[in-house]
Amino acid sequence: MAAAGRLAPLSELKDDKVWLFHGARDQKVAEAVTTLLYQQYQRWINPDNLRYIKDKPFGHVFPTLNQGEGCAASSSPYIGNCNYDAAGAALQFMYDDLAEPAKTLAGKIISYDQHALAGSQADTLAQTGYAYVPQSCAEGAECRVHISFHGCNQYAEAVGKAYVEQTGLNRWAETNNMVVFYPQTRKSLFMPLNPQGCWDWWGYTDENYATREGAQINAVMAIVDAYIKQQESL
Repeated sequence: MAAAGRLAPLSELKDDKVWLFHGARDQKVAEAVTTLLYQQYQRWINPDNLRYIKDKPFGHVFPTLNQGEGCAASSSPYIGNCNYDAAGAALQFMYDDLAEPAKTLAGKIISYDQHALAGSQADTLAQTGYAYVPQSCAEGAECRVHISFHGCNQYAEAVGKAYVEQTGLNRWAETNNMVVFYPQTRKSLFMPLNPQGCWDWWGYTDENYATREGAQINAVMAIVDAYIKQQESL
């Protein structure tokens, strides 16, 4: 697909950073699946840019310091009170020289109309998406954008704002001039069938789901671009 221009050249992956995590007590996704993904990334990415954590006794959750349910429970909203800051570990690996996270948040969670911003490309998304905007960014500081995709059964209709508020990403965003977007899918019991509100990782939207023509990824970029244009006009 890269040779046909449907993906960017694979050589451009080599300097990207990838942080993979698999809880040792995860009963929903087999460790072998994550390990195969790790081996796939090894073909494309410089070794120093790839990190695979699989020795933590956690279930199928987003691990946090003190938010969410039991760490091994693997139950909704799939955010685990694990005494482990996965958000911080991932962000510190991906970005250089981050300041320590905030103890309290001065920024705000904003909502936006995904359908209005992204048109038909957002047909399989929920009406409303969210973003965390640190106070510094709202006041005009130059800020980077981080996009966080929720997992299956973590869409807002199912868990409210639990994923938006509890992962720990916002604490790091507050002190590091980082706007975090939390785009939202929705479940569908009809075609296109998506009963658990997952992002499209198997092709329920169409055959272009994993390419440059993928509707969902283009919808998310349209949302981010609209936000940036709005900020530039202020």
